[in-house]
Amino acid sequence: MNSLTPSSAQLVQAELRLLLYAQMLSECYAYSTVEAYVGDLFAIQRGWNAYKGVDSLRQAFTRVKMVMKTYRKRKPVAKEQKRLWEPSYFVRVARGQRWFNATGGERWTEFATFTQWIIMVLMYQLFLRVGEVVQTYVDRHTARRPWTRASVSFWAGERCILMGQDGRPEQADAVHVTHVLLAAVPDKSNAAGSRDPFTLKVFSPKQCREASTDIPAFLFDGGRLLWALFSLYPVPRVFAGLVPLFTREEVQLPKMVCQYTLNDYHKGLRKLCNDALPRIPRLVQGKALGGHCMRGAAANHSLRLGATVTEVCRMARWQMAAFVRAKGYDYTRSRLADTAGISAAMMLNILLAPPSLAQEPEGGD
Repeated sequence: MNSLTPSSAQLVQAELRLLLYAQMLSECYAYSTVEAYVGDLFAIQRGWNAYKGVDSLRQAFTRVKMVMKTYRKRKPVAKEQKRLWEPSYFVRVARGQRWFNATGGERWTEFATFTQWIIMVLMYQLFLRVGEVVQTYVDRHTARRPWTRASVSFWAGERCILMGQDGRPEQADAVHVTHVLLAAVPDKSNAAGSRDPFTLKVFSPKQCREASTDIPAFLFDGGRLLWALFSLYPVPRVFAGLVPLFTREEVQLPKMVCQYTLNDYHKGLRKLCNDALPRIPRLVQGKALGGHCMRGAAANHSLRLGATVTEVCRMARWQMAAFVRAKGYDYTRSRLADTAGISAAMMLNILLAPPSLAQEPEGGD
């Protein structure tokens, strides 16, 4: 037997530890979260063993699989307790903060509030999970490899805008920036972080002028907000790969830097909601704003604007099979149209569409 092959006693001990880990998580989290965290351990194990399955390594963990099935029955998804963010909340928050005369070239609020606002806008604009942006209670792939300052690049068309030694983008290109690329990181459905980077299209001057709100348009533009973060709170380029993109405090090296945490996020969200005009209530019909409130709201918003279900799944990185199995509710918090109605609409369209008088060419398949 290979010296690296675990003994039966070691296999039993590993399974007991995994059972204990799952039990501790089940006391605090919903089933989907427990399943994801336990799955992370299996993914790490596969990586350590040249991506071989646990069965081929004589590590079936049968009892763990049985316990997970029990948790699934015992911990149903609390769909009725989930509340979505409203698009109008952004304007109400900005009015409550008195950001009527804010400009991207100068600081208009304190650092913590600025960081919270950027996170909220990016979560909405990119359909992000809160665990992909901030440090969560239980470390996952994203927590071990978060976004850093080096994860962001600014572009003017096909030209990458240069970053200065102090970490600021070239300020002369502020009017030329067209989009921002944000590197893909490991997430719930992409443990390797191998996807294409996120793209943030910057608002054009014409779009900013046409904005009807009394709040400056750049505050709703994730790309411009990241430009402001790099310009107003720079980090020396030599340390860009070491400093998290979102930190609890303004970076003042060599002072220790901490990533923005889930507690910081919820604390900042409560503060902005309380200060909003009009105030955003903590509970609506007993439902509170959770970590997926931006993600679900963005999905609904995009559907109202004419996006297809396929486009929404692609933007949110949802597996189509899971979306269909949940009938859309777990993701958009709304029931999709009955497929029977779609079938009838197609046949009615055939009846209403004028027949073509052109003769079909002969030959071919």
